[in-house]
Amino acid sequence: MAQRRMISLKVIDTDEFMDMPQTTQLLYYNFAMRADDDGFVANPKRIVKMTGSNDDDLKVLVAKKYIIPFDSGVCVIRHWRIHNYIQKDRYTETEYIKERDNLALIKGKYEHKDKCIQNVSKKDTQVRLGKVRIGKDNINTLFEKFYSIYPKKIAKPVSLKSFTKLEPDEALLKVILSDIDRRKKSEAWKKDGGRYIPYPATYLNQQRWEDEEDNKTDFLYDK
Repeated sequence: MAQRRMISLKVIDTDEFMDMPQTTQLLYYNFAMRADDDGFVANPKRIVKMTGSNDDDLKVLVAKKYIIPFDSGVCVIRHWRIHNYIQKDRYTETEYIKERDNLALIKGKYEHKDKCIQNVSKKDTQVRLGKVRIGKDNINTLFEKFYSIYPKKIAKPVSLKSFTKLEPDEALLKVILSDIDRRKKSEAWKKDGGRYIPYPATYLNQQRWEDEEDNKTDFLYDK
């Protein structure tokens, strides 16, 4: 199981979140740090006691739709895929398969399947957690979004092959686009008119968005 956990400001830097009691916020942070790679928390009641929170804090998180509880006693962090994207080689599947199979992933948020009533369209499709199905057309669409903002336009067909190997989804694309946006502002990528920006295929093959923050430097020579 991956050990590093992230928390997105898109979720916690809101008035709704900040208006919750401090004990409720603390409980949420502890859930996020202890969840498995699919966002499931095995022992929420014990964490409540451990953090000095109470059942009311748990109820607030449920009412505000930050977590989804199950009859088995476990819960899942609703915005897990917004907080974290875990590469396949680091991913360990949750033990709570039955609970997971009752969820759908809608725009990065978990929802109960029986509550997901929506019109299926090309722009807004329901994705089942753990069984993401992305057709060729969708991969091409995601790739074009990547390629359109990548500052070095070289070897597009090769780049598409590298992109396809990632089996990408919208969540991964958001991570990549965010990283590219940050790097485009860096001195390394601006130096000598972008001379040292890696080829897009190199960036994808090396999964550069996974670099530790302190080590996010770019190769001087692209291989």
